[in-house]
Amino acid sequence: MVLPRGLAGRGHRVEVYNTCWALDEYDGIQRKGAWEIDNAEAPDVRISVRTADSVLKNDAPEQIFWMLDDRPEGAVRFGKYYLDSPIVLASDTMDDIILSKGICSRSICAKEK
Repeated sequence: MVLPRGLAGRGHRVEVYNTCWALDEYDGIQRKGAWEIDNAEAPDVRISVRTADSVLKNDAPEQIFWMLDDRPEGAVRFGKYYLDSPIVLASDTMDDIILSKGICSRSICAKEK
C-alpha cells in the first residue's frame, strides 16, 4: 500500500481494487472489491501491480505497471498491451528478467537509444 498511500497523501483520489473483504476507506484510499472494477469510471492513471491478472484492457489515458518481485508474467502482459507505457522496477535484476522475456522498461529502452 506504499504507492496508493503516497498518492493519496498528495491529494489524489485513489481507489484500490482487490480481493480484500475490508471494503472501506483507509489512509485516504478507497478499497473496493475486484468484482467492482468493470463498473468503475476510467481513471486518469491506472497502475497495475505485480500479477498478470492485474493487467486489464481499459480506457485510462495513462498506464503504469509496478513490478515488485521476480515474477515477470504481469510485466510481459502489460508490455504487450501498452507498448509505450512505463514499467517501474526496483532493481537491475528485474530489468534483466523482463529483458529475457522480450520486454524492456522505459529506462532500459531509453539507454539503448
